[in-house]
Amino acid sequence: MDFGVFLPRWEEAATPVAWRRVAVTADRFDYDYVGMGDHIVFLEDDRSWGVELPTSDVFAVLSFVAGLTEAVRIGTNICVVPYRHPVQLAKLALTLDQLSAGRFEFGVGAGWCEPEFAALDVPANERGKRTDEFLALFEQVCAEPIVSFEGNTVAIEETAFRPRPVQEGGPPIMVGGHSSPAFRRTAQFGDGWLFTTTPAELADDRDRIMRAWANFDRSGEPYLAIGNGTGLVDEPTDEPLIGPADHIIRGIEAYESAGADRIDFKVSATAADIDGRVDQLERLATEVLPSFR
Repeated sequence: MDFGVFLPRWEEAATPVAWRRVAVTADRFDYDYVGMGDHIVFLEDDRSWGVELPTSDVFAVLSFVAGLTEAVRIGTNICVVPYRHPVQLAKLALTLDQLSAGRFEFGVGAGWCEPEFAALDVPANERGKRTDEFLALFEQVCAEPIVSFEGNTVAIEETAFRPRPVQEGGPPIMVGGHSSPAFRRTAQFGDGWLFTTTPAELADDRDRIMRAWANFDRSGEPYLAIGNGTGLVDEPTDEPLIGPADHIIRGIEAYESAGADRIDFKVSATAADIDGRVDQLERLATEVLPSFR
């Protein structure tokens, strides 16, 4: 079982100091992964979360984190593919793979926040099509240095893509989402799937993914990464990863039995301030993770 952590994204704790401390702590305590989500703007709209929330660029933050760490993998969790032009997005992903010396994991999704699509002048009703076409393009980009591509939403003639991927075949593609297209996209383009779910739901989700996997005649199995609220507290709760150490260990075992390959801890669920988050990560590493290593 692998373990990851989320960088602060929306809260007051989403600062360079906090990103540094969380990332360095994860690297020092042998976590496998550090991830961050992707939003570009927030609007004063009841369908969004308000203009006060931080919206630092995920690729810039992860580039910063790549320079602070040595071993931990870093990833977008998730990058909303249609928000950026496909050529620009491919360049960002390849550059981050280079800056991290091949530690980049490309988590992708089609998105959902319609006000954000509107602010970026991207048709929300094309988000699935745009995501599929980018993934087909990026697959080709990772295989060939000069690419021509013809799709319904993007057309490229003889374009060179540099830098070349550090990782053989390109960064692993992790698809986020809980819709039928997301499961299909995982099987068609992905190396794995990431989402927030319970152990019971994960077993059903894995069955759906494996059916799609078989439909595309894929060999092996997808890598499944599950994020959930996490924290060491005195009393057990209804949440599988919030409670005393033995409660969290049982929760992780349930995820493992359901097919999870990695658990990504969202310690913001139990610690709002950065000191508390770092303390939680250190305690989890010493009180919980040894049971799985």
